[in-house]
Amino acid sequence: MRFHRQHRYNVPYGHKDDRFSKDYDSWDEDKETRLHDSLMDSGHKFMVSSWGSNDYRSNGLIRTLWSDCHVCSANHAYIVNGKHKPVVEVLLTNYSVA
Repeated sequence: MRFHRQHRYNVPYGHKDDRFSKDYDSWDEDKETRLHDSLMDSGHKFMVSSWGSNDYRSNGLIRTLWSDCHVCSANHAYIVNGKHKPVVEVLLTNYSVA
């Protein structure tokens, strides 16, 4: 679920095409490491949604950085320009999900 600056639900469509490429390009391994470390150090339960793999590559950080978490995965497909793009979505938690 996404929220914008006014803390209201932000729908992931109807925006400029470059919106998602900016998000992707601005997130790097250092930010991912800081997120992981701050969540692990918080002492609270957490749940993080991410991508595991697609037809072209896989997210190696799931097996390395997030290896101390429980991983649930699900196959999913996005429709981009009328074509299905399969992706494995992952849910990372620091507690067991039954």
